Amino acid sequence: MDPAREINKDASPVTTEKKIEDLYKLIRGIGFCMMTTRCPKTGRLVSRAMSPRTPEADAPADLYFFANNSSHKFEELEADPNVNLAFHNHATSEWISISGTAKIVNDRQKIKDLYAPDVKPWFGDLKDGVHDGGPDDPRISLISVVADTVHYCYKDTLAPLQVWRIARGMITGETPHVSAERTLESDELQHGRNVRKLEESIVD
Repeated sequence: MDPAREINKDASPVTTEKKIEDLYKLIRGIGFCMMTTRCPKTGRLVSRAMSPRTPEADAPADLYFFANNSSHKFEELEADPNVNLAFHNHATSEWISISGTAKIVNDRQKIKDLYAPDVKPWFGDLKDGVHDGGPDDPRISLISVVADTVHYCYKDTLAPLQVWRIARGMITGETPHVSAERTLESDELQHGRNVRKLEESIVD
């Protein structure tokens, strides 16, 4: 009943590690996403643009975001930690949808570990010696999103062939294959986390 999804589903044998590797390539290439939360007062969904810190290549699909803890999204996350992260590359039509659970992180060492100069402009320096946009600024917190499921689409077909297949479909009614869609289920994501912990324990 959904031929577009069926024909574009990636049928090739791909390991969980490869799925995560390709996912992170997409995230790094796109850079920004829309984070969707639920307003506790109205029950309505609210989205805003957010930029995750560059993910580690060997980690599962879990992301950190810098955010101002005086903003409304912190109230929303405290009431309901379920979030969706939606990425889209306009040039290639590649996209990512991550459903996950958010956690507010105020660990100052973790904030310092992830902090970079590009964070400061979004907080500004209030010239009071405290709220300076630096890593010790009390307004700065992290939002950690632990992925529950991931669905993404990456380009595996050259643009001229995509156009030709779409045009053919308009004439014949045949659903075109224009990309490859993959899913990372919760058990695959947990496997990725377990592998990373095992590797870290071996190194230690």
